[in-house]
Amino acid sequence: GGWFLFKRPRGGGAGGGGPRPRPPPPGRPAPAATHVVVRGDTLWRIAARHLPPDADAETVARACAAWHDRNRDTIGPDRDLILPGQVLTAPVAAPTVNQLQGNP
Repeated sequence: GGWFLFKRPRGGGAGGGGPRPRPPPPGRPAPAATHVVVRGDTLWRIAARHLPPDADAETVARACAAWHDRNRDTIGPDRDLILPGQVLTAPVAAPTVNQLQGNP
């Protein structure tokens, strides 16, 4: 075997991990969260991960529909068919739990 040299990442030190992301400038929206689909993922699980753990099934179903609507160009018409490697974007204006439960 041979020797390999690796460059140390910038900002990497004892608790490093690189530079921290900067917040968007005032007046600009934050970049939307993304999720890369891995084997075993379902749209239901992805949507549920972005909700509080006590979200009920109806709330998760509404969030799932919002994720599908936002990513229809990537997913296609069948929300049950997502493929590993697809990059999904969180709904732009992610509704609050109260809104998903039908409360203003």
